[in-house]
Amino acid sequence: MRKTFDWLLSVETKAAEIYKRVSKNESLPEKHRQFIHELSEEEYGHKALLDELLKEWQTIPELEDEIIIDDLVAAQVEEELGLVDRSCDAKEISLTELFNALVSAECSEWNSIFLYAIKRLAKEGLRGERASSVIESHKSRMIAFINNSPELSEVAAGLESVEKIWQPRILIVDDLSPLRTLLARVLAKEGEVGVAEDGLAALELCREKHFDAIVSNIDMPKMTGIEFLDALVAEHGVKVKSSFIFMTGAVDQSSQNEISLRGVDILSKPFSLSEVRKVVSGLINKSYAVANFEVKAHAKNL
Repeated sequence: MRKTFDWLLSVETKAAEIYKRVSKNESLPEKHRQFIHELSEEEYGHKALLDELLKEWQTIPELEDEIIIDDLVAAQVEEELGLVDRSCDAKEISLTELFNALVSAECSEWNSIFLYAIKRLAKEGLRGERASSVIESHKSRMIAFINNSPELSEVAAGLESVEKIWQPRILIVDDLSPLRTLLARVLAKEGEVGVAEDGLAALELCREKHFDAIVSNIDMPKMTGIEFLDALVAEHGVKVKSSFIFMTGAVDQSSQNEISLRGVDILSKPFSLSEVRKVVSGLINKSYAVANFEVKAHAKNL
């Protein structure tokens, strides 16, 4: 399977280089050039991220014994990327034609072999799950950009039908069982939901699984929400704050000061269920944005 992963790395590199070239086409509007440039940086970041993971896991016997890429799939992906590449030379290409080519290239890149390989890496632990989350967010951001751009209304919606490699994962932390159950049901449409009855149990879950959004009570037994956040930051870095929010009723001044020092928002009780969904959706998007920024920055430093 190492041959398959090597091929995936080469595809990420080729896509990054082609997107970078397309972004320099001065006949395109600046907004679209900038977005395609960002796609290029993300592809470079994915390549660097996957390369590091594979070096770390190269001793896993199963990764050498599973399926390999075949020439037919490889040729199809490279042909779709070639179409995008050739669009660089078409000075009068329409935005619809260009983005249809981009969508086709992304769809071909997300073939069954790619989906299998990335999901396989996710099974190797927390870092693999994080990589899957970052790569999935790349596709989600492209879909959102197209859907929010009226001038791209005629672009094919192929990416939306591509199988997901990652379902956003949400963690609800509260010592009240009925509230945990209610929020888990309400947020099920936003992603996969995990629950924990206190900060200590939540910390153990975060050591095993990657969460894109964490909603935590403050006053809990064993470990408070503030202690939980501090422990998360100590283990995973300040980036976890982008995916974290406290939910609580009235707080005393001392607790308010502690929360303010940590730079994390509060979802004040009582709150509506629609507000919770909106807040969690925002946390997921913010978490994706921070992760992509870190991956791109890391790739530039290699």
